[in-house]
Amino acid sequence: MGKYTIGRNEWGFYVTDGEVKAKFKPDCTEEQARATTAEQAAEMIKSYKAWKKKNAGRK
Repeated sequence: MGKYTIGRNEWGFYVTDGEVKAKFKPDCTEEQARATTAEQAAEMIKSYKAWKKKNAGRK
C-alpha cells in the first residue's frame, strides 16, 4: 500500500502515514482493513487531519 500501513491497537484498526493514525469504524474487520487501497488510506488520513484541525483546542 505504499507509504501507508495498517495497524491494530486496543481501540481497533487504523491506517497510518507515519505521522497520523486514522481509525477505521469500530465494526471494521481485519479483512476489510487489509483490503484498503492507497487512495482510500490517503483519503482517511486527509479527512482525519481536517477533522483534527477543525476541532483543535476542544475538549
